[in-house]
Amino acid sequence: MRSRALALEPSFAFGHYVLAGAYLKQKRFDDATREAAAAWELGRDPRSLVRAALSEAAAGRMDVARGFLDRLEQLSRERFVSSYALATLLAATGRTEDAFARLERAASELPPGQYRRLLQNDPLLAPLRKDARYARLTDLPDVEERPPASRPR
Repeated sequence: MRSRALALEPSFAFGHYVLAGAYLKQKRFDDATREAAAAWELGRDPRSLVRAALSEAAAGRMDVARGFLDRLEQLSRERFVSSYALATLLAATGRTEDAFARLERAASELPPGQYRRLLQNDPLLAPLRKDARYARLTDLPDVEERPPASRPR
């Protein structure tokens, strides 16, 4: 299933990232991890490590997934790593308390309206939905209700 874009440009990091997502949806976890790792090596985008970790968690290799999570948490001290992405990974690895904390933080990082849509629809959050705290997340002030951030002109 190699994409045409990768056939033309094998060093296209985003192509590897997208392909990893397709493999993950097909439950081809080893292929997903391999493509996500290639995307990381080529582009150094933390989302690639999240995707690799989610692939490992879905395959039941929790120790490997937690190793990726540790790496991402360390990386988040040096550069931006999406709190929402970390929350999905924390949920997948059974760290429910930390997942909720990251989801609360994600409310301030995401564009208007996106936070609530993700809470309502993202299957990666399914492990958290039965918890009473999940319903309270939608009670947090929405990004749209906060004053708009000033933007440089």
